[in-house]
Amino acid sequence: MSTPQPVSAPLVAPREHGMLFSGEMVRALLAGQKTQTRRVVTKHNSQVGTWLSWDRLDWSSVFADGAGSGSEYLHVGGPEDTMHRVRPRVQPEDRIWVRETWQYADWTEGGDPFVRYRADEAVRLCVV
Repeated sequence: MSTPQPVSAPLVAPREHGMLFSGEMVRALLAGQKTQTRRVVTKHNSQVGTWLSWDRLDWSSVFADGAGSGSEYLHVGGPEDTMHRVRPRVQPEDRIWVRETWQYADWTEGGDPFVRYRADEAVRLCVV
């Protein structure tokens, strides 16, 4: 019988990210119909693994690498035939919290706000 091996901890602690979702996506999350999300790679949600700036990358020579490793990235061409890794800022194991549209709806006598959430029009007390 083999001895169970300890599970190694991630090299980097999971991080938290706020992500804006549409009303339709918030409703799907609340209903339990949505459990993951995909985003198009942009300079705002990705990081280039080298000194090269986003604007100097050559997107005509892109290929994916690291499939199934938990550390997937894109190889993107750069000046003088160099290759650069582009990774999403949000990694597996990171926590995403939903940012959604809201507005003040009312106030309690003690000055605490009620807010109305656009996705379901629910009015809730905002406890700080």
